[in-house]
Amino acid sequence: MNTDERLPVGLKFGWSIGAVGAVCMLVMVNVLIMYFMVNYLGIDPALAGAVVFATRLYDMFFDPAMGWLSDRVRTRWGRRRPWMLLAALISGVAAVAAFNPPALEPTFALPAYMFLILVLYFSGYTMFYIPFMAMPAEMTRDYDERTSIMSYRTFSSGAGGMVATALAPLLVAQLGRTREAYATTGAIVAVIIVVAMIISLLSTGGARHTEPTTVRYPAKEWIVSVFGNGPMMALLAAKLFIYFAVSIQAGLGLFFMTSALHRGEPGQALFGGLMNGVTLVAIPFWVRFVKGKVKQRMLILATTIYAAAMFSWILATPEESTVIFVIRSSIVGVGYAGLVLMILSMLPDVIEHDFNRTGLRREGLLSAVFAFVEKLAYAFTPLVTGILLKLTGYVQGQGGTLAQPAEAVMGIRLGMALAPAGMALFGLLFLRFYHLDAARLKAEARAE
Repeated sequence: MNTDERLPVGLKFGWSIGAVGAVCMLVMVNVLIMYFMVNYLGIDPALAGAVVFATRLYDMFFDPAMGWLSDRVRTRWGRRRPWMLLAALISGVAAVAAFNPPALEPTFALPAYMFLILVLYFSGYTMFYIPFMAMPAEMTRDYDERTSIMSYRTFSSGAGGMVATALAPLLVAQLGRTREAYATTGAIVAVIIVVAMIISLLSTGGARHTEPTTVRYPAKEWIVSVFGNGPMMALLAAKLFIYFAVSIQAGLGLFFMTSALHRGEPGQALFGGLMNGVTLVAIPFWVRFVKGKVKQRMLILATTIYAAAMFSWILATPEESTVIFVIRSSIVGVGYAGLVLMILSMLPDVIEHDFNRTGLRREGLLSAVFAFVEKLAYAFTPLVTGILLKLTGYVQGQGGTLAQPAEAVMGIRLGMALAPAGMALFGLLFLRFYHLDAARLKAEARAE
C-alpha cells in the first residue's frame, strides 16, 4: 500500500471542524459548569464535584461500547458518520439544558437534574468524538501526513477552546453575570457545537475508510493484545498526566481569576483568548519545526514549555501588570499547541502499529481507549476541585462575588500553578518507553 499520500486540504479542514464542537463541549463543562453549579445554583462544592465526577465515570465506560459499535456497524454512509449525526442532535439539546435548569432545591433535586442532563451531554460527546477520532488512521498511512491532519485538528481545537474559555465567559460578563446570562450563553454555544459537528459530517463523505474486521476474538484476547501495544501504553500514560494538568488548569481557572487575581470572567476570557489565540498562530510553526523529527522528543519540548508557564502563575497577583499577564498566557498557548499536536499525531501511529502487529482493524476501539484516558484525566478534576474548595473553606453563591478566606485563595493558587506543572512533567517520564518512529512504521508496512 502506498504510504506517501497527501490528502485534500478541504477534507482535512472540513473533518477538523468537528473538533470545534467536541472541544467546546469538553472545555465548557470543565471551565464553566462547576463554577455555575457552585456560585449560581448554590450547590455544595463537594456535591457539585461528585455529580460531575459521576457523569464522567459513566462517560468513560461508555467509550469502549461506542468504539466497538463504531467499528462493527455497517451502513451505506460508513461505520462512523451515522453516529456523528445522532451525536450532533443530542449534544445541542443537552448543551442548552445544562445551563438552563428548572428552579429546583439545591440539595437533591437540582443535583439529580444536573446528573441526568450531563449523562445525556457526555453521551452525545462520546457518540461524536470516538468515530471522529477514528477517521485519521483510516484516511492515510503516511507518518508526516498524520501530523498535517492533526495540525488542522489542533487548530480547530484552539478555535473550540477560544469559544469555551474566552467567548463564553465574555458573553456571561456582557449579559450581566446572572443565571439567565449562563442560559443564553449555553444556547449560543449549543448552536456552534451542532453546526461544527454537521460540517465535519458532511465534509467526510468521500474520505477513505477501512472495512470492519471479520475475525472474532474472545474479549480477553482483545484486551491482552491492546495492552501488548507498548508504544500505545506509553503514550496513554503520558497523556493521562499531561491532560490531567490541562484539566486542572481549566477547572480552576475561573476560580483563580475571580478569587486570586480579582479579574473574574473577563480575566478568564482574556486568558482563554490569549492561550487559544496563540495556539492557532503557533500551530503552523510547530508543524514546520517538528517535520522529520522524532515526535516524542517534540512532545517533551512542548510539555516543558507549558509546565514552566503554568508554574509561573504562582507569582501572579492582582496588582500584576496586564503586560505580564499577556506574556504568561501566551507562553502557555505556545506549549499547549505543541503538546496537543504531538499527542494527537502520535495516535494514528500507534493505531497503525496495532494493525501491523495484529492484522485487526479496530480504529474505533483504540480511539475509545485513547478517549477513555483523556476522560479519566478530566473526570477527577471536578472531584478534586470540589474537595479542595470544601476543605479550604470556599464560600459558594452570589455569583462568585463573596470574599474568600485566605486558605481558599492559597489552595486555588497552588492548584492552578503547582499541580499542572508537576503533573505534566511527571507524564513525560513514560515516554522513555515509547519506541515508535517513521522508520519503524515503514519497516512494519514493508513486512506485511
